[in-house]
Order: sequence, then C-alpha cells, then structure tokens
Amino acid sequence: METPKAEEPFLRHVETDVLIPKMMREKAKELCDEKVTAFNQCCKETGFLMVVKCQDQNAALKECLTTYYRDPAFFEECKQEYIKEKLEFQRTGVAAKKRVQKLPASMREPSQVKERMDMAGFSGGEGQLNPPVASRSPAWRTQKKGLTVSA
Repeated sequence: METPKAEEPFLRHVETDVLIPKMMREKAKELCDEKVTAFNQCCKETGFLMVVKCQDQNAALKECLTTYYRDPAFFEECKQEYIKEKLEFQRTGVAAKKRVQKLPASMREPSQVKERMDMAGFSGGEGQLNPPVASRSPAWRTQKKGLTVSA
C-alpha cells in the first residue's frame, strides 16, 4: 500500500479543479504573450468582422494555450506554487496579492515621501500636522454660519 507524500498538504476539490487551473490560465497567457497580443491587435483592427478575419490568430492562440493546459508538468508546477502561496497565507494571514514590500522612507523617491506625507495630513515642509476639518470645534461651525456662540 502506497502512503501519500507527507510534505504535500491535502487539496480540496475547488483548489484542484478551479483555483489551480485559473493560475494555469494566467501563467499560460503570460507565456503565450506574443500570440495574445497578435489576436488582440487583429480584433481591434477588424471590429465586428473579427470572427471571420482573426481565425488564424485565434487558432494559434488556442494551440499555444492548450499545450500548456494539457502539460502535466505545468500543472504540477502551478500546483506547487499554489501550495506555497497557501502555506504562506496560513503562516502570515496576508494574501499574496496584498503582500507588497514597502520600502523605507530613506529608500523611496522624494515625490513618494511627499505624497504620503500629504495624504497623512502633514503640511508643506514644516512637518506641522493640519487638523482635519471634521475635528474642528462646533464653535467654528457656528461662527462660519454667522451665528454667535456664548461661552
């Protein structure tokens, strides 16, 4: 009796039949980039007649994508990448799409630092914090409307 591989975690039906094939499609489109670009260009140029005029490009694109879809080694490669991402998510709790490494301020472009400071509410160059409009006192609002406030 054969024992399953200890290092390979169990994959659910949706993972093997939906998520890994989705990853395969995305990677195959990147690998067949030349044919994808040719087909898209043909479709843009011909408009409604693309069904008739872009058959050669469509056939070449389908053939390229199908070779990757049917390749068991490519499936295994995508499966291992999926497992790696899944284990990383279980370890960190951060999805791969959101896992972007931010550079320290000293390594960023000056325009990026200024932009982030502006978004945080810091003024021009003094480092002073501008109070948000919502935090102003009610007296300020009534003075703006022309009403008097008794203290």
